[in-house]
Amino acid sequence: MKRCPQCNRTYADESLSYCLDDGALLSAPYDPQATQTLPATLVASLPIGQPPLSTQTTPQSQKRKFNVAYVIILVLAVLLTGSVVALFYEKGKREANANVAGETESPSNPFRTEQNTNSSTNSSAPNASQTPTVTADKNQSRFHLNPCGSIRDSQTSLEWYVGPDRNMTWYEAQQWTAGLNQCSGGWRMPSIEEVRTLYNPSSSAGTGFYLNGRYYPAHIDPVFNGIGGGSWVWSDEKVGADAARSFNLNQGKAVVYSAMNTYYSTRAFAVRKAKV
Repeated sequence: MKRCPQCNRTYADESLSYCLDDGALLSAPYDPQATQTLPATLVASLPIGQPPLSTQTTPQSQKRKFNVAYVIILVLAVLLTGSVVALFYEKGKREANANVAGETESPSNPFRTEQNTNSSTNSSAPNASQTPTVTADKNQSRFHLNPCGSIRDSQTSLEWYVGPDRNMTWYEAQQWTAGLNQCSGGWRMPSIEEVRTLYNPSSSAGTGFYLNGRYYPAHIDPVFNGIGGGSWVWSDEKVGADAARSFNLNQGKAVVYSAMNTYYSTRAFAVRKAKV
């Protein structure tokens, strides 16, 4: 339907272009509902399932959602990392405390036994159970200090001479023993089993090895007090090219470490058969 803008006359004939009364150019009549309905071509052009423009997610809101997710992931990662670090810290602290107490057998533990060494060393390790325990009562009359400074053991018929109160390498102990002429000479380095006969857990001599605020004295008769700060005694047994065996008089165990070691308070004892 068309309408004349001059006289407002309407025409149902869509083929007419001019008003039959005044000849004015006809136009389509005004439809107040026309602006409230989307043209069919626009509706057809919208993607299926796409929400109205007012409800679509904007790039700014997407960015905010991404930032929140990133912060949550970062916080979880920090918490997880902190838990792992705390776990390893506690584990390391427990291991360090065990090492100080002599409860582990790590290479840094000065009280490790021969079980820490290789299989060839273990095959020659002496058995502590082979030596009978000496009681304190027997020790009271067992040892006799001679005027020349030697110590006679009436139980084993061995005579001992205590070396200098200083840390020695195995080679220094060997040299000191070879040059010892006191009490008519004839001294040698002791075997592990000979040193083991001196061990008595109920006795102490000297101050012993000092570590982390604690002393580890030699558990032998006080007549051997000249051992001073020593807790180990070198034996005559060399192990391989650069190691030697000593006896831990604090714990009553044979141990093996570098023949050049001077960190552990290892002393030299000389021994010989007691002279009649």
